[in-house]
Amino acid sequence: MRGWFGGQMERALARYAAMDRRGRVHVWLVAILVLLACALLSVRWSLPAPWEGAAARRLAKGAEFGTDEHIQVGLWWGAIGVGLTLLLLAATSGWWFRWCWASLERARPGDRTVFDLEEWPWLLGALCVAAVFRAAYIDLPVLWDEQDNLRRSYHGYVEVAPDGAEKWRPARFRDALWENDRANNPFLYSVACQASLSAWRAGSGADRRLFDVVAMRFPAFLAGVASIVALWWLAKMLGLRRAAPLAALLAAAHCLHVEYSFQARGYAFVLLFAPLAAGFVALGIRDGLWRWWVGYAVSIFCCLHAFPGAAYFAVALGAPVACLLL
Repeated sequence: MRGWFGGQMERALARYAAMDRRGRVHVWLVAILVLLACALLSVRWSLPAPWEGAAARRLAKGAEFGTDEHIQVGLWWGAIGVGLTLLLLAATSGWWFRWCWASLERARPGDRTVFDLEEWPWLLGALCVAAVFRAAYIDLPVLWDEQDNLRRSYHGYVEVAPDGAEKWRPARFRDALWENDRANNPFLYSVACQASLSAWRAGSGADRRLFDVVAMRFPAFLAGVASIVALWWLAKMLGLRRAAPLAALLAAAHCLHVEYSFQARGYAFVLLFAPLAAGFVALGIRDGLWRWWVGYAVSIFCCLHAFPGAAYFAVALGAPVACLLL
């Protein structure tokens, strides 16, 4: 048996040594995908399944899942799903890797999109308009669309028992990442908002039960203003040099863009990352460089974890890529 195994290893190493650079990269890529898949699929033996443990006890009582149960179910199914997806990618790599490698071989550096000196006043002017218009609304009272997330994902709430006893239930970072009983948790914004509120408490010395509405909306304010730069960059990258300042100025002053740029929800992050995703797709198709595809993946990931409705952008922008692959 040892002799047979040794012979197989020698032949495998000889084939590897005879491969060109593309073949060796392919082998390492498949090995990494398989190892990651095995590590993720091993969760079956390290975590209780959704029908076991705390989740099963909750279901038996007919009670709603808490954050811990969401973590149990989400991690189990997520690890299984991602592990199977990685195995599928490894199994089909002979098809899609050829296309990716061909794209890398013919890749050429694209024209650099830079801000010319004479364009800076226009961009700074649009940013000033955006900041002033959004700052005017950042201290409004908590809106109906914000209050549920404020209680469950951003800050916390006081629970009043039937006997009148009060119990403080703070929103933890794990709640920001996992709690989604009402299917309206903007995960990315919840994490950013908790970080902003924590910084405000650390700087002001405020009690944990207090919150500041400006600190709650500050991540949306920053993302909304930054989205003006993202829109400008997208227009310039597409060759619309004259339209870029107009698009930035219109977005900076548009009532709906302003509204969604100060609400403590995930909309502002979509306004920021959707133009970035569109630009990275265009650059990826044009240049075939991996960094653009990574930028697209990160941008779409942020969109989807800020607002599920951003799936429209994922489908619309992913369609050209799918057509190229097919």
